Amino acid sequence: MNEISCEGVEGLVQGLEVLTGLTTLEINLKNNTVGEEGAEKLSECLEKMTGLLSLNINFGGYSQVQNKLKEAGAKKVLRSISKMKDLEVLELDLGYTGVTDICALELATSLKGLNSL
Repeated sequence: MNEISCEGVEGLVQGLEVLTGLTTLEINLKNNTVGEEGAEKLSECLEKMTGLLSLNINFGGYSQVQNKLKEAGAKKVLRSISKMKDLEVLELDLGYTGVTDICALELATSLKGLNSL
């Protein structure tokens, strides 16, 4: 655990924002304390990365160390991802983030327009 919180994500985002030509991005935030605000910061950055072909984001955790994205944070990230029309590969781990089964189904539905996946 690195104890990356919203502030850490904000720093990460500042570095990523200048890399607009990326086609592959892997972010491992597993076992940290990223919350809804951190997810929102990341989603704002992802909206600018429309040329991504491969995206891997790991928010997973375990019962004692969890990112607390909850449904609102997860939806913001997925909304950004759903705009990446050229995306061919997506790996998204939302384990132990407070996302419910109903929300997971809703999130999966939001990706239906990504025909290259």
